[in-house]
Amino acid sequence: MIRNNKRIEDSGQHQQQQQQPQQQQQQQQVRVWRALQVSDMACVLPLGPPGSALPGSLLLLQSAVDLLHLLKQIREVRGAYGAWARTQDGLLALMTYRDPKPGQSLETFRTSGVFAQAWASGAAEGPPGGAPEAPAGAPGVAGGASEGPPGAPGGAPGVSEEQLLGALLNAVALMDKPVGLEARGPRALRQLLDGEGPPHRRAHRAQLLAAGAPEVAAAAALLSKALQGGPQSLVLVGPPEAASEVASHGVGDLARIRVE
Repeated sequence: MIRNNKRIEDSGQHQQQQQQPQQQQQQQQVRVWRALQVSDMACVLPLGPPGSALPGSLLLLQSAVDLLHLLKQIREVRGAYGAWARTQDGLLALMTYRDPKPGQSLETFRTSGVFAQAWASGAAEGPPGGAPEAPAGAPGVAGGASEGPPGAPGGAPGVSEEQLLGALLNAVALMDKPVGLEARGPRALRQLLDGEGPPHRRAHRAQLLAAGAPEVAAAAALLSKALQGGPQSLVLVGPPEAASEVASHGVGDLARIRVE
């Protein structure tokens, strides 16, 4: 009986020793999860008169900014769940979703104009991370942009056909991508309200195909000018610390709504 009791005690101690590392691991995972605070943010800029149709060159540029700048810097580098650029009715919206660093993402929004002009001038992916503009007054530079032919900022020959094709495929995919059952109803309602039928889609594709390097360069200048003017509105959904972080990046005092 003593031996049996000893075996039972030994087996109980062995089970406790196996459970302790698992419990410690679970506690560590919980601590990491609680430390992660994320926010959703949207920055809206006017690009034209309210309700106006935007040119295909601007839609191509939006596609490049979306895929090569926002997605890389905000999602791949800083770990947000997603980042997008969308244009509609004369407005540009720059957005992040489940973003752990919204203040830094706001700075990435501001460098989108620098990226757009670099991409439109023929750079493969624009300056990494939205590099700052060249200082004004540099030799052969007026206001930080070197001389070059119209439609090609920085003196470069302009965006290549390969770059335009990549942006075109991404822009068309935004219209044609399949959605789940739960999203088909809202998408159909939006298309109905916007008047987005087959004629509209054909006109949209023709507009995209007609955009060339000079038009894209002009669109990049328009985007850069809009970003310099500051956002028309900024919406942040997140903890108070995130609101304070965004406000510290020069957007002024934010009107805050607390939801219990």
